[in-house]
Amino acid sequence: MTDNRDTLALIGQQTLLNEWIVHAEGGAPAYREDMQPAQFLTELAFISIIEQSNDDLYFRLAGTEIRRVLGVEARGRCIEEIDRLSRRSFSVKTVLRALSSGRPLYGQRDVNVDDIHCWLRLPLLNDAGEISFVLCHDRVVNADKLAKGIAEDEVAGSDYSHAA
Repeated sequence: MTDNRDTLALIGQQTLLNEWIVHAEGGAPAYREDMQPAQFLTELAFISIIEQSNDDLYFRLAGTEIRRVLGVEARGRCIEEIDRLSRRSFSVKTVLRALSSGRPLYGQRDVNVDDIHCWLRLPLLNDAGEISFVLCHDRVVNADKLAKGIAEDEVAGSDYSHAA
């Protein structure tokens, strides 16, 4: 599930995807314990980890930018408890798609005329080897800076591409 922009634009997202690829074996996603958010301190504000338990989705980690955007502390809460989220929202649909496909998903969406939401979803295995977690990276960047390749020193090289 990517949109019309098929490459990762942010260095932080590229770093997360590269680490996921290193730990993914035999076509299976990486294990949750292999993707520790503390490994990615510069990206921690933009990272959330969502766990599927039965049919519910829970935030197990929510960075400061995620809390700011949602307007509430999300950690430990079910997605359905957060007013700005529902199973119909784009962000939740991408999480569900990552859980069902077992593949990394990423893309960009226009937020407004000035800003673009760059998103990444990395499915993760639990200790039993089942896909039950998704590591999410969500960052809004200025569209002009992103287009010029200078989004706050966070734009990845244009030669990187990974089909999701």
